[in-house]
Amino acid sequence: EGRFPGSAGEAKTVSYVSATFARHGLRPGVDGSYLQPVPLQRALELGLGSLEAIRAASVEQIASIEGIGPVIATSVHEFFRDPENNRVVDRLLSLGVAPTLPQRSRLEPTLAGMNIVVTGALEGFTRDSVAEAIKARGGKSPGSVSKKTTAVVVGEDPGASKLNKAIELGIAQLDEAQFLHLLDTGELPA
Repeated sequence: EGRFPGSAGEAKTVSYVSATFARHGLRPGVDGSYLQPVPLQRALELGLGSLEAIRAASVEQIASIEGIGPVIATSVHEFFRDPENNRVVDRLLSLGVAPTLPQRSRLEPTLAGMNIVVTGALEGFTRDSVAEAIKARGGKSPGSVSKKTTAVVVGEDPGASKLNKAIELGIAQLDEAQFLHLLDTGELPA
């Protein structure tokens, strides 16, 4: 929560907006000068991409973004349909609060439609970076194996339950080299 020039009522409004943004997964940046999307980051990155696009989007457009359901879509849409909220957002923008959205990935969507589960440690990736590598190429990185899983990447010291479930369901198991090939080409090894 920050204080901006103006009346005490304006500070109260800024507090309200901060709380409202927090309900939608937005929080002040480290220096307090901008808003940064947190849980909605991937959805916005893959979907709307700008504050103006979010403000203008219909409920259906927002809900069509993977990772955003009808409740969040309605809430975000209603927030930007309220003239008072838009006045406050415009005021924040005029005071230098600059919302930043993540840049869209420039990588080819080689994993579009694929669910890639990773178990065990990979030499060239951290747990977060392997999930990001999958998502940046249009894939999903769920935490568990299911019948929707495309492949399981097996690293050092893999989890027995994930590996056993993949074997039980007949899902391809990849080593790190095969995973790198999959990232590049979108092709599972024969």
